[in-house]
Amino acid sequence: KRLSKRPFLTDWPRDSQHGFVAGRSCLINLISFYDQVTYHLDKGADIDVVYLDFKKAFNLVSHDHLLAKLANGSFGFTTIRWLGNWLCGKSQRVGVHGSQLLWCPVTSGVPQGSVLGPILFNIPINDVNIRVRSGLAKFANDTKLWGIAFTLDDRKVIQADLDRLRKWVDKNPMVFNTEKCKVLHLGKKNPHHAYRLGSATLANTTDERALGVMIDYKMNVSLQCDAAASKASKMLPCIHRCFSSKSQDVILPLYSALVRPQLEYCVHFWAPKFKKDTEKLERVQKRATHMIRGQENTPYDERLRAMGFFSMEKRKLPISLSRVLSRIWGNVSSPERPKG
Repeated sequence: KRLSKRPFLTDWPRDSQHGFVAGRSCLINLISFYDQVTYHLDKGADIDVVYLDFKKAFNLVSHDHLLAKLANGSFGFTTIRWLGNWLCGKSQRVGVHGSQLLWCPVTSGVPQGSVLGPILFNIPINDVNIRVRSGLAKFANDTKLWGIAFTLDDRKVIQADLDRLRKWVDKNPMVFNTEKCKVLHLGKKNPHHAYRLGSATLANTTDERALGVMIDYKMNVSLQCDAAASKASKMLPCIHRCFSSKSQDVILPLYSALVRPQLEYCVHFWAPKFKKDTEKLERVQKRATHMIRGQENTPYDERLRAMGFFSMEKRKLPISLSRVLSRIWGNVSSPERPKG
């Protein structure tokens, strides 16, 4: 806890980083990032968003490189040596059916599931923003680079930043998974410029999943509504098969714990605005309440009143209000905007 709050590096943590940082989350990352994107789209600009993916990011963090960055910060020798002893000096080998390979030293990777692991991962990627003029939004190793792509010069800036990121990766022992890196072109007159990351040309996409939320090139959330409704619907047959009791005391807690989170994950960001999308989500709740013994023939509205539930349509209002108030009160930390 003390390490996560200590400003031991310059600009730590950067505004663009939302992963493993207190007071920031997937929801805040999505809202603040797309708030900037839609601001420029509303003004008629074209926007290119590059979704970047680090290959085996947590496993490729070099111990020597990490300790060198810690030494450049404000850590004392004793603390660095303590962290080095915790990270280094480990070995591993593979065994199959009684046959074992030779021991190999573990020279990279931060222990996943540990308290220090996320903090130690954020340290080596904290300076990825240096000299990058485009906007960046990060959640751990999930990185989105974006910029206005109205003119050729604008697109050259984005390409130059991709080249800088490639050089950063070469200098820092990490690897981009170019097959998973995609470009989403936004704007009515977007020329769909082809971008490169090293020697690889990045694939264009018409929709992309970012932090578990689907967005398409029209900034439409219908795909996300479909995905959320589908995922939540698949939980209902599991509940039906696994629990013989269909009483309200059994079904409602299961619905609240297993189904509703699928329908409302980051819904502050993608709350449906079309009736057809709201009805997709509503049908899932209708099916869930219909499972309750004694409520099979009761109208849906009466079932909700008896259970103290609101319809998905009515739940949109407090959700939207909390989103607006968060912006007004300044509780949303924005990723870094493009420079210039």
